[in-house]
Amino acid sequence: RRLFYTPRTKLVPPNTERALVIGGSSGIGRAVALEYARRGATVCVTGRRKDEVMKVRDECAQVQRSGGQPERVLGLTADFTVAEDMVALRKVLENGKFE
Repeated sequence: RRLFYTPRTKLVPPNTERALVIGGSSGIGRAVALEYARRGATVCVTGRRKDEVMKVRDECAQVQRSGGQPERVLGLTADFTVAEDMVALRKVLENGKFE
């Protein structure tokens, strides 16, 4: 029973959302990235396979353009079992590349 349920879209408008999708190059991650892009969020797609990450990035950008939204998609190759990749991703996001 939910007494105080507020839909997420009322708390965070979709066009102000920022989504970091880990493993976004295929499968569920790809679907999540595309859904956030469709809603107008800023999306950062990450994965180990550069070619696949870039394909999903391009798909997300196309979804945003076709919906009349500004293109706000970033694709980064990263392996989250490698600490250096996580640190590099964090630096990119902290330096405003994700806005």
